[in-house]
Amino acid sequence: MISASSIMSGDRRSITVDSDMEEASDGDVKNDSRGGQEKPSTAAPAGLNKSQSKGKPNQGNTKKQEQQQGAKENYPVYQPSPILSKPSFEAAAMPNEEAADSPTTSKRKSHKCLWLALLCIILIVIAVPIAVVLTRNSRDNGNATSSSQSADSSKGGTETTDNTSGGGTTSSNGDGESSSGATSSPTSAPLKDSPMLRVIQSVTSAELLADSTTPQAKAAQWLVDNEGTYDYQGSDSNRLQRYALSVLGFALFPVGVDVPLFGDAADSECEWRGVYCGTVSNATLNGTNYWTMIANETNSSSGVITELVWAQQELSGSIPTEIALLSSLEYLDFGENALTGTIPEEIFSLSSLQRLFLQNNQLQGTLSESFSQLGRLVTFYGGNNLFTGAIPQGLGSAATGTAYVRPLRYLSLHRNQLVGTIPINMNLRELYYMDLSFNNLTGGIPLDWMEGRDTVSTLHQLYLDHNKLSGSLPTSLASLGNGRVEQLFLSDNQFYGTFPANYQDADFLQQLEIQRNLFTAIDPNLCYQLVFEGGEVVNFKADCAVCTCTYECDQCVV
Repeated sequence: MISASSIMSGDRRSITVDSDMEEASDGDVKNDSRGGQEKPSTAAPAGLNKSQSKGKPNQGNTKKQEQQQGAKENYPVYQPSPILSKPSFEAAAMPNEEAADSPTTSKRKSHKCLWLALLCIILIVIAVPIAVVLTRNSRDNGNATSSSQSADSSKGGTETTDNTSGGGTTSSNGDGESSSGATSSPTSAPLKDSPMLRVIQSVTSAELLADSTTPQAKAAQWLVDNEGTYDYQGSDSNRLQRYALSVLGFALFPVGVDVPLFGDAADSECEWRGVYCGTVSNATLNGTNYWTMIANETNSSSGVITELVWAQQELSGSIPTEIALLSSLEYLDFGENALTGTIPEEIFSLSSLQRLFLQNNQLQGTLSESFSQLGRLVTFYGGNNLFTGAIPQGLGSAATGTAYVRPLRYLSLHRNQLVGTIPINMNLRELYYMDLSFNNLTGGIPLDWMEGRDTVSTLHQLYLDHNKLSGSLPTSLASLGNGRVEQLFLSDNQFYGTFPANYQDADFLQQLEIQRNLFTAIDPNLCYQLVFEGGEVVNFKADCAVCTCTYECDQCVV
């Protein structure tokens, strides 16, 4: 037995325990490590001599020997500890066994278990997201075919493989690493044979259709995939104009959207954004009616596209040549966007085109002489672009003195980079409005516009300011437009001499700006045309150095 005095005396001898006791002690340490507390090991009872610690019986103490023998054959005898709050066990020492676990050993085992648990948690945190990503990539690429063709890229040694049938691309860099992603085509399904595809193939090369990044390939894929959603009523002409309109949409509208912004595949193209259809009449030009009027704007599926209005739609890119497939187009408005490139020559094949709006874009290049093919053109707005070169003679009528006169009525080319002189003999007798301001035009005002030649006999508004025009102005300037000119802007040029004033009471002049030129004088009769002198001119601007009128010169330009 262990006496209280021996424990209190500080005797800290250790004793060995049997295997069952050792397993229990290990289990306690593991349980404590999970619970965050360490259980103290049972201290060796004091009072045993050296011979008893080796298992040798004491001949003079038979009773204690029997207890030890019983403890060896049975479980340890429970002895309440006078010091510890938890029960301690006393067992007979077994020979040749190591000492029981000390508190330091148990603590080390507990720390080891904690580190192992922490390592497992870290591995789980890292492994789970990786497994999710790998599973997702495997699912996304499950439909991709394994065969592909690789091509060397000219940038960075990159190789790219286009999977034209599976809708996926695989790229590899110089280190052999590869990555896969979706192609830029609108759908991943391959083109299947259909009436729509055959119509498309009749007007588009195989190379364009094979390149999934082209608007032609995107339009073909979208239309073929959705052919069953719309009834074409067996009409290839409907398929053709639907394809042309889709190419324009994919080429010009903003990218990065799943559904095209210009229309729904289930609807007639006549119901798409900014599209109007109707039956085109064969109205003749009779001097007052310049329209081949749209007789029907019900936008039925059987109609042909006659108007396309995509102004202020954030369009960008170049106008595709497929615009020519809309052969019945009469009204085309791409104004106030961000279009680039040149006006395609194919647009001049639209023989029915009457109104063309391309203003406020970034179009460039020279204006083609092919404008002469647009025999029904009434309005052309091409201002605020980057056009260069001269004004084409083709904007005029074919020839003077012929029965045909171009019906051009509104012409605006302001704020470009046009050079050269204003063409003569354009024979624009229907011209009402002309704005050529803010260019680099040289020369003078064509004489055939004056002197009674009747080439611009209906002109009402003329803007030639902010150019490099020069020369003296003839007295016949007042006959410009048969005296019907209402606004005449000639400021910021290099005109010189005396500004003429041969106006009649029946003339219509209301606004006149001639400041910042090289005039040395103004004809005093001009003052009688001002509103304060009984005339019609309400806005008059001139340089103070040459202005002699009583009232309006108070507002002259220094």
